[in-house]
Amino acid sequence: MSKSIEEYRTEIKKILDEYYELLKVYDKTEIQVPDFIEIPNGMFTGEVEEVSKYNITLRTWKMIPSDVTEEDIAELEKEIGVRLPDSLRAYYTSYYHLWDFERNLSINSPVAKMCGIYNAYDELMIKFGYLPFTWI
Repeated sequence: MSKSIEEYRTEIKKILDEYYELLKVYDKTEIQVPDFIEIPNGMFTGEVEEVSKYNITLRTWKMIPSDVTEEDIAELEKEIGVRLPDSLRAYYTSYYHLWDFERNLSINSPVAKMCGIYNAYDELMIKFGYLPFTWI
């Protein structure tokens, strides 16, 4: 029996919440951005850290609920010509964050909704029936 999108979303939120909490303790720089990078509305925690060695200010961000809708996903699927797996649909509708991993499906912020899909998207791969391995 396969999972529902809501079950996937619940699991994904739990994983992201736990990951964020671990980073707050063990690697805070992963949830901080320099002051010259804009933090979208609602994501700034108010916490700043001065790093005098590099003469920069780091600001801490937090995840916020995604407002990506099923209609947004349907539009994206129409554009790329493939239906996204339920797990990825659930991921994009769970949280916005500012983690920025190169060539990764995970990029999803309020100012760049689901943009990670374009980093992994390869029209030729899809034409021949292949999807990036993380699309499961």
